[in-house]
Amino acid sequence: MSTFAHFLGAPADYFRSIADPRRPRHAGALLYSVAGCLFAGILMFLTRLGARRQIGLRLNTVATAQLFQTLFGDDKVPHGDTVRDLYVQLDERAVEEKHLRFVENLINAKVLYPWRLLDAYYTVALDATQIFCYAKRHCPH
Repeated sequence: MSTFAHFLGAPADYFRSIADPRRPRHAGALLYSVAGCLFAGILMFLTRLGARRQIGLRLNTVATAQLFQTLFGDDKVPHGDTVRDLYVQLDERAVEEKHLRFVENLINAKVLYPWRLLDAYYTVALDATQIFCYAKRHCPH
């Protein structure tokens, strides 16, 4: 958390500019903040949980619930399906803009300076997780 806060500020503030695309049927229907759901997705990735189901099984502890209460005002860790539903509805450009600003901050603060290639170039790694996904087996091996 201290690394996140050091480079990006408070998580709730960092995600504040991302608009909530959800349209609740009635007042009080939304139990989790956008920031809380986005942060749960990041935690799922960072802790290599592998499946949304694991959010409830591994991250839904008293300590994590207290963290979410403190940071986002959410009573508990969002359910994995709730996280997915929000991610599906989000404006990709807004999230992409956050990623770009994050990398820009790291470069401007010269955080990545020691790891430049040939003391001049930044190495960029792209994670194309699930860009190609098949509902059925597409080859015999």
